[in-house]
Amino acid sequence: MIIDAGGRAEFDALHISGSYHVSQALFRECPEEFAEKVCARLALVCHSGDRAEHARKQLDAVGRTGTNVLFGGFLGAKLISPKWGLIASVVGAGLTYSAATNRCAMSQVLSKMSWNRTVDEPTGHHALQKLGSRP
Repeated sequence: MIIDAGGRAEFDALHISGSYHVSQALFRECPEEFAEKVCARLALVCHSGDRAEHARKQLDAVGRTGTNVLFGGFLGAKLISPKWGLIASVVGAGLTYSAATNRCAMSQVLSKMSWNRTVDEPTGHHALQKLGSRP
């Protein structure tokens, strides 16, 4: 579950698809009730990351630990280049997938890279060379 802790105008202007807007007032007024309503895997976002971090601290204070905060994506998209927003969206989607499935697609890709193989592990080319030719 992704919660946008930014302002309403910011949320209306730009937000992650499928995220929910929760105002800072809700985090301040009833953090216990909010902590009971959210999914076990929760990520907080806002344009700068500051309000999301503040919301995480409020949830921590009521015993809801383990909440993640996604920093830097929206601000970079606004100030530097819209491509930063795309990068943030891809990273956010990857983190959401990892949290939901308890599998990390990035680690699976990296484990297949040549520098992550042991010396004893042959490449496909070497294995074919050792097979020899058919009579």
